[in-house]
Amino acid sequence: MILKAPVCNLDRQLLLGAGAVIGERHIRLFQSWGVLEVAVRDAECAPAASAGPVDPGAAELADREVCQVLVHQAIDSPLMVEVRRLLVGRKLRPRNLLEAA
Repeated sequence: MILKAPVCNLDRQLLLGAGAVIGERHIRLFQSWGVLEVAVRDAECAPAASAGPVDPGAAELADREVCQVLVHQAIDSPLMVEVRRLLVGRKLRPRNLLEAA
């Protein structure tokens, strides 16, 4: 995910600037500062490779695997819903597309 807008804490201190790529470390930082939502760029803004149709069984398996990793997170928060969606999508991408990215 790429930030669309800067993320600040309640004291208006900058935690991460717009355009930054969000990683796991950033998500933990946001959670520790009580940040529940961030603005991310739409999928249309970022280049996406077309992977073709997705097998529903593979998508369900990928979602279960991601949920196991995120078991200690507030999975229904807007931030974690987006993280979950992106992680599932990444698991479903063909290997050669991951290496090209």
